[in-house]
Amino acid sequence: MEQLPGAAPHGNFQPDKVVTGEPTFITLDLETTDLIRGGIMPHITQIAAADIKSNTCFAVYCKPKVPICSEVQKITGISLNDDGDMVVNGRCVESLDIKLALEQLCTWLLNFKTSKLYIIAHNGQMFDMPVLMTALKKTGTINSFLKAVSGCIDSLKVFRKKFPNRSHKQKDLVFDLLGMTYESHNAEGDVKALGKLVNLCESSELLSASFSPLAVINTL
Repeated sequence: MEQLPGAAPHGNFQPDKVVTGEPTFITLDLETTDLIRGGIMPHITQIAAADIKSNTCFAVYCKPKVPICSEVQKITGISLNDDGDMVVNGRCVESLDIKLALEQLCTWLLNFKTSKLYIIAHNGQMFDMPVLMTALKKTGTINSFLKAVSGCIDSLKVFRKKFPNRSHKQKDLVFDLLGMTYESHNAEGDVKALGKLVNLCESSELLSASFSPLAVINTL
């Protein structure tokens, strides 16, 4: 889910550097119960991540412990029925406890066995990464994530610089630059579409918008 700039506090977000070797880029997107409001982090309802090189994908729904905002339900199609089951666009889907979902995500990331893995999220510095880091800290899975991930990249910053004077909403960029439409506000569709946009960029352009996960943690 995209969020307006300024949703999270600012930290020391200095670009990371890769000394040798080719980095692995993983796109990531979250759907959540709401936006970040007054510093209160929403709960995660869907996590998706994709390797832009192999197109392998991780995707899972997460059962939140707080209600899903009615406006968000309309946008994402994600809700909970009277029995507490997760429903997506009218269809019941399997959902996991957030701790198990994050453990599975970390295991998937660790399987890449690289010391140069970068998570790319659209407006990630202000929304996805603060929400994700909060959940990782609360569930005690942060160390596994830090072991797998070298840095984070905010694709919004990259695209604003590379493609100025246009809308930088992800669905608009996909349509304008790739001539495609896709199911936006579904995390799995979002990460695959973001991967196609990322492929229009050089590694150096992506790394110029990178930052350490610790920079996010220090703002929480």
